Amino acid sequence: MNAGQQTVEWVHAGIAEWMRPVISMAAALQVSEANALWHLLKDFLPAHENTSVPPQSGLRNTPDEIAEIVSSWVQPLGQQRNELSRHERLPDGRLLRRMEP
Repeated sequence: MNAGQQTVEWVHAGIAEWMRPVISMAAALQVSEANALWHLLKDFLPAHENTSVPPQSGLRNTPDEIAEIVSSWVQPLGQQRNELSRHERLPDGRLLRRMEP
């Protein structure tokens, strides 16, 4: 059994400007999750990693930076103060929004 992943997306021209970055981030998050899960589960699965080698540049010595996007970019952004951090959470988890004049 091979462990691999492939994604193809078609985007309407009218929404491409804002949708392509969203899809790119979703794809990067999938790569990061697949990479993390593979390293966690590879010893327990009867599978081997499905790799392909780019014909011009050859096999990389280190994983592509996109595989580390969560730890290098998403997690640091999540640590910053954001719009939702101004609101308090109720005991059931709902946000209590403060209305400003």
